[in-house]
Amino acid sequence: METAQLVVSELVSNAITAHAACPDAAKAIRYADPDQIWMDLYRMGETVVLRVWDASPLTPVVRDPAPDDEHGRGLHLVDLLATDWGYYRPTPGGKIVWCTLTSPPPLPEEQPS
Repeated sequence: METAQLVVSELVSNAITAHAACPDAAKAIRYADPDQIWMDLYRMGETVVLRVWDASPLTPVVRDPAPDDEHGRGLHLVDLLATDWGYYRPTPGGKIVWCTLTSPPPLPEEQPS
């Protein structure tokens, strides 16, 4: 659960930063609100899929931050913690950054006493 929370935090933070860096991008996409990003999370068997959309056309880049840099480690964490990740550009515009995580096994059902 903590892994998913950290990955969600990193991808949503990156989307907010990218979206803010390209304020005119949202105007070019009919359904996009300039202050909006979208996230969905769903389970496929033993895999959890997370997708985050923003209107920015900027490609997500794994950075090489200096030890004292305050930013630039998010995609390193996603790369380390996720089973897989990538991005694509949907037809209406913007980009979707996605990742997959291995979901923990379900909790055993309580046995009646």
